[in-house]
Amino acid sequence: MNLSSMAQQGQITTSKHVQRILTDKSLDCIFVVDVYGVIQGVNATLVREFRYQSKDDLADENISLLINRSTNQQPVEHQSY
Repeated sequence: MNLSSMAQQGQITTSKHVQRILTDKSLDCIFVVDVYGVIQGVNATLVREFRYQSKDDLADENISLLINRSTNQQPVEHQSY
């Protein structure tokens, strides 16, 4: 059975809802960045651990915002990975 037929039969779920549940239940901080180092998403644990008010506070920010904060270093703009 190939992936396409499995998806059609409902055996594979890739919805944002399921992804959100998995990442928000994690005890680890999780973030997703694009190739330019811009934050595309974070989980609830990261928001709580870094003491932000909401996930929206980090949306579209550069990952250097988190890296510099956690290491107490001077700001460095991360352009790509």
